[in-house]
Amino acid sequence: MFAIVDEPIDPRALEAAVRTPACGGIVSFSGVVRESADDGRAVIGLRYEAHAGLARASFVEIADEIQATMPEVRLAIVHRIGELAVGDIAVVVVAAGNRASEDEMYPGAEGVHGELSVAASGSNDRLASFSQH
Repeated sequence: MFAIVDEPIDPRALEAAVRTPACGGIVSFSGVVRESADDGRAVIGLRYEAHAGLARASFVEIADEIQATMPEVRLAIVHRIGELAVGDIAVVVVAAGNRASEDEMYPGAEGVHGELSVAASGSNDRLASFSQH
């Protein structure tokens, strides 16, 4: 499941979406709006905007790259757009695999989040942008 949504994201629903009877483990990452920026400025919220079609295509591309080295891993990536307050979940990445070892699945989830961070940071503004307020 790869999506851009304007409603709150339910991490447990995404875990259920990638889970199969063969799963030995599931790793989730939730990116949450925090109260301060990296430079220490106070944040009361963020506004995320994205071109949904391009962003979804990028999610699929990121997943394809990860699954090329870990074909048993099933991934879900969902990013929220619109006005988000401190504490709101902005992005959820879930990796589920056949093995129960976190070490074998975490790199899949970590790789996705790293790619999404680059896309959302402004270095690729055709996919997403955000502003602090």
